[in-house]
Amino acid sequence: MEKDGQFDWILSYNDIKHYFNPSGTGINLDHEGSKLLVIGCGTSPMSECIAQDFPRCTVVSIDNDAECISHMRKECKNPRTEWYRYDIIEDCGVPQGNVMDNNNYFDLVVDKGTFDAVLVEGATYKMLADIHRLLRIGGVYMLFSINTQKLLTALFGLTELQFEVAYHEDKQNKCSILLCRKRSDDTIDMECLAEKEDLILDQYFKSEHPLVTAELVGKINEGFSRVQRNGCSGGFIPLKDAYHIMFVANNAHLCYTYDLFQEDLAGITLTHSGLMSAEEAVQFLNEVQ
Repeated sequence: MEKDGQFDWILSYNDIKHYFNPSGTGINLDHEGSKLLVIGCGTSPMSECIAQDFPRCTVVSIDNDAECISHMRKECKNPRTEWYRYDIIEDCGVPQGNVMDNNNYFDLVVDKGTFDAVLVEGATYKMLADIHRLLRIGGVYMLFSINTQKLLTALFGLTELQFEVAYHEDKQNKCSILLCRKRSDDTIDMECLAEKEDLILDQYFKSEHPLVTAELVGKINEGFSRVQRNGCSGGFIPLKDAYHIMFVANNAHLCYTYDLFQEDLAGITLTHSGLMSAEEAVQFLNEVQ
């Protein structure tokens, strides 16, 4: 689909432009040779605004959507901007033949909502490790997020990432701002980082946003009983009916597809193939949270 115009996510550049000054980040973008990376740029005008405010800085913007990149190359005429299709998860470590191949290259990496999107999809540790690779020592990863201080500082404060983390809150716009300064260039233990990330996310969502609540268990029991009265017996109902009760009638906001449900079922032992009981449904939700 052809892109049209420009669109900002979470905050506009005017809301956050004061953070780009040396007093905010400790990074001077107003000198020749400074380099800034915007990840998940989409069709936001932010990259061009930064290039206008800091005319000596090279502003590189990436997105995994090739159409976005093509659109923004046409929209933005500033010669100090560069645009590349790059997937911060899938392309990590894959030669690109451009500046994204350079380790320790950028003074500042800016993220306005991309981390939040990747967090929903999973594997943020790959993204954070790639950002760490791209930043020079002393460089800063500037994150604008809708997530909480508790979750963000736990994830970004992991010793494997070697970040010095400073947290700020924009109460007016209900936004978290994290400034993460790269302290060293030691090799990251990816396996350990992934394990710790999983543990933090598991503990956080179970304590702060539990998927399984007494109310939900009641709705599942009621829904399963209703299907059983319509012809099923023995406490078990077809998987498609179970999915509808768990993720359509309830938890529709998760946008959890039936295909993904079937994939995750591979790790669950069901009493009867193709069928599920209410107890097994609750067990499943506890397992996949």
